Order: sequence, then structure tokens, then C-alpha cells
Amino acid sequence: MESLDTIVAKNLNNEKIKQFNRIYYGQEEHCLLAIKDSTKSKSDNLNLELAGYRFDAAKEDTRPPRKVRLGLIQHSIVLDTAKPVEEQRNAVFNKIEKSIVIAAEENVQILCLPETWPMPFFLCTGEKEKWSAFAESAEDGPSTLFLSKLAKKYKMSILAYNGGAVVAMKGDNCVAIATDKRYGIQAQTISTNFPKVYQMGPTLFVGLPGLATDTQTVFQRLKFRMNLYELRENRIMKPKTFSAMLSNLLYERRFGPYFVEPVIAGLDPYTNQPYVCNMDLIGCPNEPEDFVVSGTCSEQLYGMCEALWEPNLKPDELFETISQALVNAADRDAISGWGATVYIIEKDKITEKHVKTRMD
Repeated sequence: MESLDTIVAKNLNNEKIKQFNRIYYGQEEHCLLAIKDSTKSKSDNLNLELAGYRFDAAKEDTRPPRKVRLGLIQHSIVLDTAKPVEEQRNAVFNKIEKSIVIAAEENVQILCLPETWPMPFFLCTGEKEKWSAFAESAEDGPSTLFLSKLAKKYKMSILAYNGGAVVAMKGDNCVAIATDKRYGIQAQTISTNFPKVYQMGPTLFVGLPGLATDTQTVFQRLKFRMNLYELRENRIMKPKTFSAMLSNLLYERRFGPYFVEPVIAGLDPYTNQPYVCNMDLIGCPNEPEDFVVSGTCSEQLYGMCEALWEPNLKPDELFETISQALVNAADRDAISGWGATVYIIEKDKITEKHVKTRMD
């Protein structure tokens, strides 16, 4: 079957092609995107039809345009629908993985798959009960685990687009939160002094690693809601209350979420009890008794924190522990680091310290 572009090129002259492009693509020049010869060869071997197009963004006065590569995959099922569900799903996984590898070679940043992609398309048939066996958990189902592994391997997670790391730890009547300073676009470093941790109250901080634009948006919305709360209630917001407010803010946008995974650290303004919490991007809270981590080097941070953290750490010991954990974890992650900022929160003071790390 020939592609639409091939059919149009064969049957229309240059002027009519321009008219077609204007109507169909919104611009007279249908700009093809250059694709590597090696990628074309691999797609031909896999019998995949590959095409790339460029769309220019409108010019802005305040910032230069940036390139974002989007990929779209349309595929067919592999096995007969009479086969067992798991075999059908795994066959589609194997097929899709080859397409994702090709997309990664072309530096695709955001990759879109069809709805109900791991299964036969049932929405137009009367076999809904038969295909209900394909239903799975959105958190840890087979397709979620499959895609998360590939997204991490090829750096396609939008949460990892700008990089960053945040960690918070409890101590003895004190709490600490630390963040790296890097801001980048994937492997390209843009700034080495980008704030990801913000002071929200006298003894309350929030870290917002994730997509940089959402980091700034969520911070502004949080500050607005917190100001309204304190004006109405005429009292300082507790860390746990702040956590509930943030969770509610994120859950409101669950169908089009903010791409941030917050970390909260603070002391209760009335009891001085330390509090730490982290959340996923739709606001599910986690309130442990030791530490929380977030960002692109979370796995390394978990390992370092589990090795170094001890109960009832004094402020100086807490600073040393959280600094060593963040520095050593960020050194093992290419898209975070370039220095760190550590905040030690005590009932009568807040100490801000800057830590040097590898600058490469």
C-alpha cells in the first residue's frame, strides 16, 4: 500500500501539491525531516514505513524556539486473536520495541502509541467481554513496566527531560532538604543555578523536580493557595496540611498532570516535629520516618540514603549525611549535579549551605 505522500506526488503537479499541503498540512511547503541512512536501512529490514516531517513554531519575542522531536507509531497485531492473551501481548511488545529503538536512534523525545495498543482493537466489535482479560493496572501492569523500562533506557521520560534530584531527611528535631543545581535539556546543560527547592513558610520547604516549566507553574499555584489559606485561617500552615493541599492540586490535573514529583520537608510550627513526604505526579503521598527522594537519580539516592541515614541525627550530622548521599548519587547520573544546595531546618534557624560536586 502506497503512502498518501507518494500518491499525491504521482498525481498532482507542483502548484496543486502546494494547495494540497496548505489544506492538509497548514503550510504550502511540506517540509520533510532528514532521517539517517542507518535508520532507514533498519526500518526497511523490519518492513516498517518510516517518514519524518518538520513543523515550524511561531516566533516569540521573549525566548528562542527549541526543537522537540515527537514520534507516532501505528501498528497491527501480531498473533491470531485465538491465542492466549499473554502470548498476544508479548508478541506486540516485541514488535513495538523494535519501533521504539528506531525512534530512539532519531532522538525522539516524546513517543505516542495508539489507544489500547497492546491488544486487538475491540471498540468497534462486540467482543468486549473476551478482551477484558487485557485490562491491567496503570501503576505496575505489564505494558506500564515494559514502557517505563524503555523510557528510562532511551531517556524518553518527560520527567527526565530537564534532569534534577531532590532528597529530604529527618533528624533529631531537625530536617534537611537538598537539591542539585543543574538545569538542562536532556544531555545539554543550560544553567548551573536553577532552583528546584522553595521556602513556603518559616520552617517549610518544597522541592519540585521534573519538567522545568511545570516546576515554576506548580510553585506559583502553591504560593497562591497558601497565601489564601493563611489569610483566611490567620495561622501558619502545617507541613502535613501543605502536603494535603499539594496532593489535591496535583490530583485535580490527573488526566493531564503536571510533570513534577514533589518532596516536602519541614517542622511542625507548633510541635517542632520533623516531617518529610514525597508524591508521584498525581499526588499520591508517601510519609516515611526516615527520608524521601525524587528526580532522575532516585535509584542511586535510595541506595546512598539507606547506607548512610541513621535515626536521631544532629543538624551537623544530618548535613553531612544528606550531602554525601546527594553528591555521590548525582555523580552517577549524567543529567543532574553541577553543585548542590542543602537546607538544614531547625526550630530557631534555617541554615543554607552550598556543596561542590563534579562539574562535567
